[in-house]
Amino acid sequence: MAKKQKKKSPDLLRKPWVWVVIFFIAAAVIAGIVYLSIEILRSEDAGNTTTPTANTLSNSDYVTQPDDFDEIVLNQGLIITDMRSYSGKYMEDGSNSQISDVMMLIVKNTNVQDIQLARIHVAYKDFTAQFQITNLPAGGSVVLLEQNKKPLPEEKYQSIEMKDVVFFDEPMSMRPDIFSVTSVTNTITIKNITDKDITGDIYIYYKNCSSDLFYGGITYRIKVEGGLKAGESKSLPASHYHEKGSRLLMINYG
Repeated sequence: MAKKQKKKSPDLLRKPWVWVVIFFIAAAVIAGIVYLSIEILRSEDAGNTTTPTANTLSNSDYVTQPDDFDEIVLNQGLIITDMRSYSGKYMEDGSNSQISDVMMLIVKNTNVQDIQLARIHVAYKDFTAQFQITNLPAGGSVVLLEQNKKPLPEEKYQSIEMKDVVFFDEPMSMRPDIFSVTSVTNTITIKNITDKDITGDIYIYYKNCSSDLFYGGITYRIKVEGGLKAGESKSLPASHYHEKGSRLLMINYG
């Protein structure tokens, strides 16, 4: 009885056109995976977006006065470099509430010392506009909004007076010999890198800014209650801190 001869399967992998087909299929699969990954990342970014609490100023946020404004040199090394009518977020009380047509100054600290506190009073016929600076580094400029949200009058001011100017004895410092500080949006982490316990409360100060232009006379502060043991770290909520729009300035403890 004759045996049936098995048919040999063609060796497709030796066919050149088969490799061409495999190449294009693999390329299509890889392209699909890359596209899907990008879309997933986009959707995650959209879902995780945190609105910065830092008030990033632009030309659309405030209305400039005529360009013939002359700088006003104050005493104690401060200069008013601009005076405008501002509309946008009100940062002086931490509320970031929307306001319109509020008087605004830009003030530069030309000193080699950091300013701890300064007040500026701009007197008009019917009222006195009040501004306050805290924790302004040497060489830095700050956007100040009128403390009572008063508008910029059309009339020229009668006088400008400096009040309560206080300088730091030493430059503001994050004390890198004692603390390691890292930060992301809305969270600041501090670690005691020494071998000694710190038993007193620790305060971390920061301001919102863009480069050397700070937004608001206000300085934000968070408290590490009870200090830190040697090597201990704590993460703290910082509701106004934004990693791309804030600057850590100093640490106080004791």
